[in-house]
Amino acid sequence: MDNGFIKICFFTSLFCLIQNLVLGQNTSDSLNYELYKFSLEELEQDSTDNLITLATQTTLRLRDAPSVVSVVTREDIEAMGARDLLDILRHIQGFDFGVDVNGVVGMGVRGNWAHEGKILLMIDGLEMNELMYGTTQLGNHFPPSLIERIEIIRGAGSAIYGGFAEYGVINIVTRGSENLNGLQVNNTFGKAANNGDKTSPLRQNFSASLGRSSVNWKAWGSVFKGSTLRSNQTFTDGLGNTVDMSQNSLIETFTAQAGINYKQLEIRGILDDYKNNTGSNFAYVTPVQFARAFRTAALDIKYQGKINEKLTIIPRISYTHSRPWYYQNQDSIYSNFNNNEFANRFRINTVANYQPTDYLNVTLGSEYYHDHAENEADGFYTGNTYIDFDNIAFFTQFLLKTKYVNVTAGARYDDHSFYPSTFVPRFGITKAWEKFHFKILYSNAFRAPTVQNINFSINQEILSERTSVAELELGYIFSSNFSSTINFYDIITKDPIIYFVGENETEGYVNQKQTGTRGAELEFRYKGEKGFVEVAYSYYTTAGKEGIATFAVDENKNQPIGLLPKKISEDKNQLLGLAPQKFSIWTNHSIYKNLNVNASLIWLSSRYAYNQENRNGQLLLKKFDSNTLFNLSLMYKDFLRDGINISLGVQDLFNQSPPFMQPYDGAHAPLPNLSREFLFKINYDLNW
Repeated sequence: MDNGFIKICFFTSLFCLIQNLVLGQNTSDSLNYELYKFSLEELEQDSTDNLITLATQTTLRLRDAPSVVSVVTREDIEAMGARDLLDILRHIQGFDFGVDVNGVVGMGVRGNWAHEGKILLMIDGLEMNELMYGTTQLGNHFPPSLIERIEIIRGAGSAIYGGFAEYGVINIVTRGSENLNGLQVNNTFGKAANNGDKTSPLRQNFSASLGRSSVNWKAWGSVFKGSTLRSNQTFTDGLGNTVDMSQNSLIETFTAQAGINYKQLEIRGILDDYKNNTGSNFAYVTPVQFARAFRTAALDIKYQGKINEKLTIIPRISYTHSRPWYYQNQDSIYSNFNNNEFANRFRINTVANYQPTDYLNVTLGSEYYHDHAENEADGFYTGNTYIDFDNIAFFTQFLLKTKYVNVTAGARYDDHSFYPSTFVPRFGITKAWEKFHFKILYSNAFRAPTVQNINFSINQEILSERTSVAELELGYIFSSNFSSTINFYDIITKDPIIYFVGENETEGYVNQKQTGTRGAELEFRYKGEKGFVEVAYSYYTTAGKEGIATFAVDENKNQPIGLLPKKISEDKNQLLGLAPQKFSIWTNHSIYKNLNVNASLIWLSSRYAYNQENRNGQLLLKKFDSNTLFNLSLMYKDFLRDGINISLGVQDLFNQSPPFMQPYDGAHAPLPNLSREFLFKINYDLNW
């Protein structure tokens, strides 16, 4: 184990000491341990923090949901001191982050690089993955000030959610859409310890939400405008060229969202404009700074058609416009980075939910979508500047409670106009007693090729990735204050979609043989009268798994003799860029009336990445030491008047600044992160 693990022991002891001194025993609340039925009347007696709809599209308690799931509450987010979604997900078991191209940062989960269309990200149920490659972009994106809670599936979600849900699903529930009945405004300012420009803030974010509801209707809206730097340090590419990121990594974000409910009708829309300035292209420093913009606009209309007490039919129509990786400039130098492609998706979805008894729930669904993409500059393999695809899907799910166990069975069938059809089943057995629960889960999932995966595939031959995930979860409630869960997983991905560069300038997307990981994730949570402590640990390994060279820590790949790090053979069971071990802890304590102290710690084990090239163009592998991120903040609630909360804090107190590494052999050197950052937040809630 990495020597940095000693830091875990120290800070765990510190947090436990704080817990013993500050947390009181809460005996006033007792947990509802009854087995689930599917009646909303019973479920409404429980806290929404213990309920989830994401796993099945039917409201269940976390202990009963047939998926490995997490719910991150607003209280959790405050305790993490999070600046954005990336900071939040760092605390969730299995999640890690790496750099793709153009300085864009994306997600990995359970050791698998998932940036390109392998985790579905939604905001209030609206898909945010861009449609050309399927990516999502992180870093001052999706602000915590607008988030009420986050529901997460760690594992296969394709049986319900389709081809972007191969490794997981994340649904962000915003404050406006959930329960806001008034106005909420937030300002966040950040300053780095060694910010080059001493007169201006490193981070400047503003957000506002407005909501109003009555018996029959509800309306809400929100807006976010923010800017920050990806890094304030120097990036050095594999050839030794450098760029000052304090002048070449500005991130600018604008997001607006609105919705209205009238009785059973719901209409909502979102506009998201994310601009990532960069001084690097695919891997190397560029002679000029340019920007990549990611723009998404979506409109969704849904009707909750309650036929009777047992049957509900929900038709839904949505339209999404996606313009990712956009940059347009007529200058001869800048025009080398031009990209002006876009895709539109029109979708019709119908779900029928039938509940003949309190112990049986049946879901049937169908979906059709049409993708239309255009690229006037380069066109597509067809020779046209546009291309069209269609997809038809059918899915079903059965939830059955018996005397002995609760059973989930379901499947999805997708028939695409280009690649072969896909069938993915899921099966689960769960059981919750008063103190103990278990879940035995097996799911198949797929990653659907996107527009550019098809367009850039070699000879236009591409298949869906096919993933199988086996999971076992065990949980125990020691008291009404203290609970724990542990889960074990095994992931096998066949026909992974990889960008391949071969001889004779042959390159493009292909399906390779197989990859995967296995591992475990552990969580403890203690909640008392004055606060809570949550501890999480995750571990993955590739031991006993087939792999592909693209992701492998390979001591024989392109390595001249004598340049290998020592003991690399001991670490060959991990993958490039993503830490095989992660430990996190976050806590919230009331220290005086409305004054709370929030603290969080994240420890990442050592990682490998290619960070330079030799004279022959061979990539050189380097082992990077473990990192510890420690964040601390003070929050005063109802400052001067009700609804005004102020917070002072520091992110990365030890200034470890773990870089974002590339989780594949793409020649991009590690991208520097922000250094220590001091934060001031003010939030104002006005209810009426």
